[in-house]
Amino acid sequence: MNAIAKITDADRLGSLLAGQRAAFMHDAAPSLAQRRADLAKFRVTIIGRRKAIEDAINADFGHRCFGDWNSVPNDNEEHQHMTIGPSLPLRGSCECSACSFEVHTLPKARFRCHCLICQAFNGKPFADVVAVRAKGVVLKNAGNISFKKYRPPPNFNRGVCRTCGKPVVEVAGVGPLKVMFIPVSNFEPEARLPPVRMDIFYHRRVLDVPGSLPKYSGYYPSLLAVGKMIMSGL
Repeated sequence: MNAIAKITDADRLGSLLAGQRAAFMHDAAPSLAQRRADLAKFRVTIIGRRKAIEDAINADFGHRCFGDWNSVPNDNEEHQHMTIGPSLPLRGSCECSACSFEVHTLPKARFRCHCLICQAFNGKPFADVVAVRAKGVVLKNAGNISFKKYRPPPNFNRGVCRTCGKPVVEVAGVGPLKVMFIPVSNFEPEARLPPVRMDIFYHRRVLDVPGSLPKYSGYYPSLLAVGKMIMSGL
């Protein structure tokens, strides 16, 4: 009678590590855009399962101070951050750095847009952008930005880099009401940006966003909510 092989914890761990290595070798060098998108999804997943993770750590160690999670803010906590203004100018660029920019005024509004155009334009589940007065933004190598209006209204001019084809900036309004919307992922990592204030066009979402921030569905409710926020903040 053949002996039944005993599967040890070491065997299970070895199998898991082998699977991770195979997955890494299959996609060893994802693009910067893909990495940023993966990290955004990872953050949403971790925060959404925060309570379960806390309970698991508490059960494993016998006790765990839940305050240790303060370094991972949720939507409610983000409203309490950014009390100290960022150092200006804020700098950033498109993915390939062919189109760069400087922001010389404090961004006052940040939101996530889940509309179909923003999903397609950014190549992500949603657009996470800050709004700033256009007169406070300096675009470097602006001739390398290709602008296109996807639909009117509100006549957004959405600009992509002619070199890498990735979003650089979006423009709306005229004169003193001219506003630029810049993807958060385009800013340098050390840039201190305001917290997300709301989600709009949430009925078009392809990814649920946990948290208690206001979530607006429908065309006009979304436009009114974000318009009011921008006008009060700018």
